Amino acid sequence: MHFDVDALDQTVMPAVDSPGSPGIDPDDLVDILTALVADPRCTGMDMTIFDPDLDPTGELAALLVSLLGRIYAPR
Repeated sequence: MHFDVDALDQTVMPAVDSPGSPGIDPDDLVDILTALVADPRCTGMDMTIFDPDLDPTGELAALLVSLLGRIYAPR
């Protein structure tokens, strides 16, 4: 599966090449992707478009790691 981070709303994730609103809410994203990655036909996921130069504190990178942790949390 492929996920472009710029699908998140720009108020949540401005560190992308094409920020926009409206976008997906992080909790909705977790619900959607959790269901998709749970399917046995899904063998992995990549996440792209994040621009670390636009995240000097690392706060937005930490948010993405947190979202991945929630998506792949053991059930």
